[in-house]
Amino acid sequence: MEKIYDDLIELYHNSGKEFFQEMVALLKHRFPLREHTVLIRGEAGEWKLGASSLAELDEAVFLLHIAEREFIEKEGNCVKFSKNRPGVLAHVAIPLFIKGKYIAGIWIIETTKKGGSLTDTAVVKTAAILAILIQSVQNEKICIYNRYLDADTNFPGRKYFCYMLERLKKKQHKVLVAAIREKDYRKKMCSHGSMEILNETNELADIVSEMNLGNVFTIAEDTFAVISVEAQAELFAQLEQLIYERGYGKSLKGIILNPFGYEDVLKELEQRFSLCADGNILLPDMEKGNPMIRLFSEEQKNIEPNSLQRTKEQEEDSGGDEELEFLSMLEQREYL
Repeated sequence: MEKIYDDLIELYHNSGKEFFQEMVALLKHRFPLREHTVLIRGEAGEWKLGASSLAELDEAVFLLHIAEREFIEKEGNCVKFSKNRPGVLAHVAIPLFIKGKYIAGIWIIETTKKGGSLTDTAVVKTAAILAILIQSVQNEKICIYNRYLDADTNFPGRKYFCYMLERLKKKQHKVLVAAIREKDYRKKMCSHGSMEILNETNELADIVSEMNLGNVFTIAEDTFAVISVEAQAELFAQLEQLIYERGYGKSLKGIILNPFGYEDVLKELEQRFSLCADGNILLPDMEKGNPMIRLFSEEQKNIEPNSLQRTKEQEEDSGGDEELEFLSMLEQREYL
């Protein structure tokens, strides 16, 4: 039996995001004449299907549903449900305990044919290894989650922002970046207190997210960015509504940028924010030698009436209608 322990450890170190599926394949090989299904804990404590050796997904989902209804957390090494699947002679559901208390998963073994030895000792020891490996995988996901998400807003941060732009650039997607920055953030933190300002920032984050322009990122403590396939005019209209119609006024400034012409997008955004006055939205200019134009607030629009017309003429050049295929790293073991 030591062989399966070594194989499981080796599999964990060498496997990628298919670890759970490869794990049940190994279990089926080591415990023949049986089917193996592993359920794991979801983020809210619910049971989720980790992987199954069953050929039909519906059959694995049947086991998931019966576990949701009948599995009761209690001391003991095995549980039996009220009925077997058709064609199954017997089954056992083994809680995968961590330190004898927390259950990281459920290993369901179904006997489909007579024969083959399966000792209690082998099952108990294998279950202990499975519990440790499943918990390790879950912890790894949490580490990745915490590493790439901003702790205050729970949005992806700078690293993931740059990573996604690099992926989209390689796939030649047409996208724009829209960024919003709060005015005097650190000064307000000192004068008003961190909790009050954090609450205001989180409220702004929620508003930006509800605009549904694309994936929202926290690229600085006072700055949010959206990677969007919307046309430039649409992005401008949404940012203008945020700044003026929602009452933020000169407490915000905005940037709209085509991100793929710059080696360091974050540096370019910082430079443009330094040139952008409070309450304004800075747009990219498609003409050579003039990298940007400035669109002023409602009170200043009559000074440069041609700005909005130029924006409309550029809409076709700046837009993009490709669907972004953002990958959920929180569902994968490997980030890259």
